[in-house]
Amino acid sequence: MYHYFSTKLKEHFADGKRYIDILHTMKQTKFSTTSISRLFQEYQVSKLDVPKIKLEPNQFIYISIDDGHRKFWKFKRNSGKYSMRLVLFCTDNVNHKLVNKRVDVIIRPTKTKIGVQKTAEFILEQGNRFFENFDQAKIIICGNSAEWIKDVANYLDAQFVLDKFHLVKKLYVGIIAGNKGKYFEEYNTCRNFIENGQYDELIKYMNEILKNHKKLKKQYFKNNKQGIENQGAKWNIGTFAESNIWYILKEMLGNRTYSIDIYIKMVIFKCNLVNSKT
Repeated sequence: MYHYFSTKLKEHFADGKRYIDILHTMKQTKFSTTSISRLFQEYQVSKLDVPKIKLEPNQFIYISIDDGHRKFWKFKRNSGKYSMRLVLFCTDNVNHKLVNKRVDVIIRPTKTKIGVQKTAEFILEQGNRFFENFDQAKIIICGNSAEWIKDVANYLDAQFVLDKFHLVKKLYVGIIAGNKGKYFEEYNTCRNFIENGQYDELIKYMNEILKNHKKLKKQYFKNNKQGIENQGAKWNIGTFAESNIWYILKEMLGNRTYSIDIYIKMVIFKCNLVNSKT
């Protein structure tokens, strides 16, 4: 009977439920939150050795990267902050579904330096783990405007695509916010420039037509030339780190009873679920 309920408990591993929520689903047992925590601590999880996906020469491979951060409680309530660097690979986006999606994460104490080179080396390592002929692929790095992401793209001699959600949000806040009913034409003009990858036209329009919009962070757009120009590229399929940050890294974070050791196993478990799908 214990083995049966232990197996049922493992079905809740990394599903986002708190220990107390899991306990409520098993009222007929004598388990406690402590026994659930102990069982999860004993649960062995390791990265799956998944079959490689074959890439054609010069095939595009899209790599979305982003960071997440979280404090975990340690013994005697000393807090430790950890950073999670998510790297997501795919080869296409068909009907809003990523094709050949593979993912892995670097988890480390926040004060531990990782840097551009180590991130790039991790991408190459995981790319060769997941794909055949990865060294012959055309790499597209997708992400927000963080300098380290653009530096990783430069290190890998890859193209960079700026996350359109953040890009359009910056545009909306700078032009529309606080001006309800005004400047929709100007906003739509700028958005069209962005969607067509017309960087020079966008900057010129902002400097001439929107020069009095103080809330519009023009330097943000000026600093992201390649990320904006590539919005109009035929091969651009968008960026996808945000939703996967939630599913893989943040879904379990509501419960502060998780230790960093259990959390790392949960992240590996989540990655395995993604990587085992064809």
